[in-house]
Amino acid sequence: MKCTACQGKGKLSHPYLENTVGTCQKCKGTGTMPDEQLQDCPTCDGSGSINIGPYSESKMCNDCTGTGKRTVKVDIPEVVGPTSITEMKPPEWKGPIQVKQESTTITKQTQHQANIETFMRGAQQELPKVPTQPSPKDCVLRSRLILEEALETIAGLGVRVWVGYELLENPRKGVNKSNLGSKIVFDTCGTFDMVEVADGCADISVVTIGTLSACGIKDHALLEEVDKSNTAKIEGGHKDEHGKWIKPANWTAPDIMSILKSQGYQPPEK
Repeated sequence: MKCTACQGKGKLSHPYLENTVGTCQKCKGTGTMPDEQLQDCPTCDGSGSINIGPYSESKMCNDCTGTGKRTVKVDIPEVVGPTSITEMKPPEWKGPIQVKQESTTITKQTQHQANIETFMRGAQQELPKVPTQPSPKDCVLRSRLILEEALETIAGLGVRVWVGYELLENPRKGVNKSNLGSKIVFDTCGTFDMVEVADGCADISVVTIGTLSACGIKDHALLEEVDKSNTAKIEGGHKDEHGKWIKPANWTAPDIMSILKSQGYQPPEK
């Protein structure tokens, strides 16, 4: 007879917890409920025959027809626990499960950086384990690579760059920023090349992320911090005459030093 609690499945799915299956307590997971059962015949004690008369003559047991077994009705005992889906109660809510996670984001690197470092090892380039100042030779190499790829990308954009004879200082440091336009002139007399632009941008990423690796800096946390800081420039910012987005007055710079220190950087004493 099919079990009416689990409909012959032997399992019960919990209505409140996904992918939770329990054994049906009524049929003990068999899916069937025996309403009849074979037992040893009580008349012949399961032998199938009985002895009668003064000479113990053996005779077939009529109650079990010589089989030694009898079919008897059995009562299904009451069981403790749910026997049907509707009897299952939702679990008591105890709040979200807190999973302890170790903070490894600071020292994590992207797969892109890992691939670049594979190439750099093959090229026998230095890869310090913690943020470290490269040698003057390596600083020149990284500068040359970045400038070459930047100029190739600019050429792919169809733009030519003219640089004056004066020493071009870093405009972010505030040196000669006012007359920067007189030193660098951009014109669009070239031809735009989509392939060169795509290739150049990818190569710039390779040489700049490679420069982080040459300095022992892992890129993941750094990029996230800079992305967050750049996004914060939108509200309250504006464009200048060249189309560059200018940060608002209350903008907060990314906390680069904290990330570097977390990766093992020890700033030089002033």
